[in-house]
Amino acid sequence: SRRPPQLRRQAAGSVVGHVAEVDDPAGQRAVARVRDEDAGGGLAQEALDVRQHRVVLGLLGGLGKFVRPREKVLLKPNLAVGNPNGATNILLVDFLLEEIKKIGAIALVADGSSKSVNYDTRSVAKVLGLDKIIEKHGTEFIDLDQTDTIRKKVPNGKAFKYLNVPKALLETDKIINLPKIKTHHLTGLSCSIKNLHGMVAGYDKLLTHALGLHQPLADLPKIFPC
Repeated sequence: SRRPPQLRRQAAGSVVGHVAEVDDPAGQRAVARVRDEDAGGGLAQEALDVRQHRVVLGLLGGLGKFVRPREKVLLKPNLAVGNPNGATNILLVDFLLEEIKKIGAIALVADGSSKSVNYDTRSVAKVLGLDKIIEKHGTEFIDLDQTDTIRKKVPNGKAFKYLNVPKALLETDKIINLPKIKTHHLTGLSCSIKNLHGMVAGYDKLLTHALGLHQPLADLPKIFPC
């Protein structure tokens, strides 16, 4: 584990703001945490959010450290519900789309809300206002519940030996996971690994719950290149 040298040590309970954890190309892991006051006071909430995003990326060495020109980069927000309190902050998606564009890479946004509980991915995106951000950047939006899939073997899978994986995920160079940290009635905490659940296609998404959810979720990072 590597800590950016300029990042101050904080007690976990004192951090209010943004957290980022990224694996760099050399296999090193960097973690940055930014409190509201670290980004500058006296700002409107939207401006503060953008400032925090920029500070976090700076602590990690900049997005260009992880994304190269002409790479295809897929952003995976949490669009499980059409409520800002339960979904990824759309300003973060907006900010990263702009940064990816500056690098000269190609950005996509994708998620698969669970239709088993009557959530439609595009409808959720519209309720949150994400559709306007996607239109502003001219970015492709993919509903992972409505796309072609490929059956892939799960390396050392315990709950799953094979999974139906949306083809779009396998055609990207990088996937940036943008979870929403929140509670969950089955897992207790919904965060980065739980957000991968939106990448599971069709019946397999229902099967993860039937198999107890915890072990199936632990299998997901073995197949998704986040």
